[in-house]
Amino acid sequence: MTADIKLSEEFLKLHVKLHEDLLTLEKIKDKDKYIKEIIRKNQLFHSSITNELPGIVYCCRNDHNWTMEFISKGCFRLTGYRPEELILNNKISYEKIIHPEDRKMVRDDVKKSLKELKQFHLKYRIITANNRIKWVSEIGRFLPLPDYDLQLLEGFIMDITDKEQAEEALKESEEKYRLLFETSPVGIAILNDRGFITNINDAVLHFTGFKKQYLLGSHFKNLKFLLIKDVPQYVRIFTRLLLGKKIKPLLINWRHKDKRLFTGEVRISVIKKNKRILGIQGIITDITERMKIEDKLRESGEFNKTILENSPSPTLVINPDKSIRYINPALEKITGFSLKDTIGIKPPYPYWPKEMMHSCMAKLNSAMQNDIIIPELPFLNKRGQIFWVELRASPLINNGKLKYLLVNFTDITERKKAYEELERTLDDTINTLAMIVETRDPYTAGHQKRVTMLAEKISKKLNLSDEKIKLIRTSAAIHDIGKISIPTSILSKPGQLTDIEFKLIRTHPITGFNIIKKINFHYPIAQIILQHHEREDGSGYPNSLKGKDITLEAKIIGIADVVEAMSSHRPYRPALGIGMAIEEIKKNKGKLYDPKIAEACLKVITNKKFSFND
Repeated sequence: MTADIKLSEEFLKLHVKLHEDLLTLEKIKDKDKYIKEIIRKNQLFHSSITNELPGIVYCCRNDHNWTMEFISKGCFRLTGYRPEELILNNKISYEKIIHPEDRKMVRDDVKKSLKELKQFHLKYRIITANNRIKWVSEIGRFLPLPDYDLQLLEGFIMDITDKEQAEEALKESEEKYRLLFETSPVGIAILNDRGFITNINDAVLHFTGFKKQYLLGSHFKNLKFLLIKDVPQYVRIFTRLLLGKKIKPLLINWRHKDKRLFTGEVRISVIKKNKRILGIQGIITDITERMKIEDKLRESGEFNKTILENSPSPTLVINPDKSIRYINPALEKITGFSLKDTIGIKPPYPYWPKEMMHSCMAKLNSAMQNDIIIPELPFLNKRGQIFWVELRASPLINNGKLKYLLVNFTDITERKKAYEELERTLDDTINTLAMIVETRDPYTAGHQKRVTMLAEKISKKLNLSDEKIKLIRTSAAIHDIGKISIPTSILSKPGQLTDIEFKLIRTHPITGFNIIKKINFHYPIAQIILQHHEREDGSGYPNSLKGKDITLEAKIIGIADVVEAMSSHRPYRPALGIGMAIEEIKKNKGKLYDPKIAEACLKVITNKKFSFND
């Protein structure tokens, strides 16, 4: 409602005339043509000063409807309503456009500002004519009108939706970084451009034994846990970083508060803003145990069997010719193969599954050249049972030649089982939600299953990833969950639906979105459900989205939904058949349906082997 816009005396006269004209219309029921005539005649509505601004210039009454007396043409771009629809609340009041959750806040803030004789500065949501939610910023003030007691407000309203969404995305990104920072098993330390520590995570505290209040604000040269002899080297490295030089990963040594010596591998990157270096970030990995093993190997070429055999970490050492040199007892325990069973064996190793021989060999070749980490890998123990491991392989190089490959295993079998159990629970939840809809609508029983089947086939034809296909399968299985809010009398109605009934049916994507958004699926399932009736040309619902604004998953489910619906019997008509569905997709490819998805769909459903009964 606006800020820095001051109407000239001429504008004020025009508004006084407008106010007088509008007062004559108060008791007229059909004001539409009179309002249009007033708009046509009053120059206030035709000023380039107001109409070319990227927002709304307005003047309204300070009443419960925020009754508009003047509003610039920018209101159509922002709200989807034309000036004549808002003036005197002709079709809708501005109060109704404000999001219901924000109306009280807007009224309270305006009331407080007017009481203090100040401008009001607001930020709130509106609901546009096509049911989109936008964020707006509003600045306004009291407008004294000569010779009238009516209290008016004048102001300016501006669309800040993009800014709000960007800020929300930034907050989410910052929160993810904060969680990663705080929970990371590796140490993270941030220093400013003068060398003072500005932030550290808990892993650093664990590595050093010192408390956070001691480390924060300290200069790295004065840290008690660093070895004094190494500090000059660190100062030189820090100076080179500030000069923009690249630094390879380096090793640092420190003494824990309990006097134990540790070694860490540090990867350093600079923190920049507008090309200016503000500080550095160091990622610290404790490699003390690994260094002990490597030192022993480098010194004599013999293993320190005491370290390896007592280590709880399953460890494998491989020769340059890929033959097994050593496995420790911890590895014997999880594989069932003893050192005697494996010593000297070359690939394929006995715990490799047959179907993964080629993949395992490729990973081994890669590990012989570079450190690799494989988060999940299934192996077979001596009894033929699958166990899952996280694997880290590090080649030990001496004088440019590979001496040994050191491989550490972490048994994650129980964690994998827990994850699979969670996946089964999720699948059960999805199936239960799907059944809720189908038990209420017997005529479309199996509809969601058939849509899921077709959507999955289309996704495979498009060569989508397994994860993407899983997301589509899950979303399709409950895409009509919103129909639980629609009376069964409408769902099962044998005759043609009335306009009101059809509008009620069209609410099911929004209802489904509101149900599913409350469940933390870690996937955008709710958004896909909301969009599955949107169409390429914007003719869909509920938000009339177009092309790139519609998710790929929603487009695939949408086209599968159309094919299934046309092919199946409905209370109000018999099945139209797959032939009619094919004609529909061909006719509207590129108009209602994404051309690539439509082409993939046609390839699936025109195949003679295709059937919804598969």
